[in-house]
Amino acid sequence: MIETIYYHNLRSEDRAIVHSGDDRVGDWDGDDDLDNEIIKINLNKVSKRVDQIVFYLNSYNGQDFAKIPYSKIRIFEGNEEQVDAVFATYNLSFKFSFTGYVSMVMGKLKRDGDKWKFFTIGEPIKTSKIQETIPLIQQKYL
Repeated sequence: MIETIYYHNLRSEDRAIVHSGDDRVGDWDGDDDLDNEIIKINLNKVSKRVDQIVFYLNSYNGQDFAKIPYSKIRIFEGNEEQVDAVFATYNLSFKFSFTGYVSMVMGKLKRDGDKWKFFTIGEPIKTSKIQETIPLIQQKYL
């Protein structure tokens, strides 16, 4: 592992990955269909040392995904105003397989020469803290 980008580390050293910050309020008043937290990646700027980028989620407050209203995740190419392609979408609050979990591995990008390939994973995992999640990802998904 080279680096983890999350609410306590919002930018990668190479500045290729930027996290918008933690949104602890969300859409409690109803789904506004906007992205509350965004992680932007400029793949052309990612250090050549990096050959994989894994996307994972831990509920900050340890809330069961099923109890967070309107919790949706999507991984896409483009920006907030123009989505060019959606690679994966997860509706955590309405999918039974995420009930009882507070962490998941969404997918990963893997470098293939000068290009990147996305692999969907979409698995809930039995960890509750980032410190537990990272070793599991290293062991099972890299």
